[in-house]
Amino acid sequence: ESSPAPQRTSVYPVPANGGEPITIEGVGTVQILSFYGERVSQIVAVEGRTTISAPTAPGIYYVQIIAPDGSMEMHKLIVK
Repeated sequence: ESSPAPQRTSVYPVPANGGEPITIEGVGTVQILSFYGERVSQIVAVEGRTTISAPTAPGIYYVQIIAPDGSMEMHKLIVK
């Protein structure tokens, strides 16, 4: 049984306030998805550290980061 690979990306702060800058660390294409899977925003070709505004509506979102090698990581983002 293999253990999951360690996360290569991070998203903070969590929870965030609506519209607050959130920092994404990693490389790849970033999408912010609503709890229902609808794309709220997308940033292409993130390298290193990027700051974007959190969604303004409170709720649970997911930050999906797709690396150049096709691997994907998901982070839960809670907006208060």
